Amino acid sequence: MSAGSSPSRGWIRRGPSDCLAALLQQRLPSATKLALAFAPLGRSSPGTLKTSIEALPRAASFRRGGKLVRVPPAHEVREIPFADKRRTAMSVPWGDVATAWRSTGIPDITVFIAARTGAIRAARLTRFAAPLLGLAPVQRLLKSRIGHTVKGPDAQERARGGAQFWGRVSDGSRSAEMTMSLPEG
Repeated sequence: MSAGSSPSRGWIRRGPSDCLAALLQQRLPSATKLALAFAPLGRSSPGTLKTSIEALPRAASFRRGGKLVRVPPAHEVREIPFADKRRTAMSVPWGDVATAWRSTGIPDITVFIAARTGAIRAARLTRFAAPLLGLAPVQRLLKSRIGHTVKGPDAQERARGGAQFWGRVSDGSRSAEMTMSLPEG
């Protein structure tokens, strides 16, 4: 399906944030804007960090008017009222700009991840280094360092871990907002 084609609301595999998007769209069927955010609780696995390394050279994506729009990493930063506390979050090129659009048909979608100030600053610096970060030798080096230095999380950390999710839809005059808290998968 092309970025501008119409969404299909048939059977698709849904993650927690996509389910949140669908619930919000049910609350406000006239919604034209959707913002989703997540905050992982606990330490990331080496696999998750390696996947993040693969995304470094790519620009972030928003969906505007049903079409994908590329913007620089951490293009938008905002405070998100998660269920447990407010956190600063930055926009990220997450799959929900595609899956939530397919599930809801909402044409404007932005996805955020909770991040510390240093991570936001680092994401913004990748704007200048993106071409280098995409080179295969650089990718191998970064992934190798993760493989040698990052361990876990162990069973106890996974038992304490989880994630917070937040979402908001609006149609220009009304809005609906929800949060979710989930244990580690």
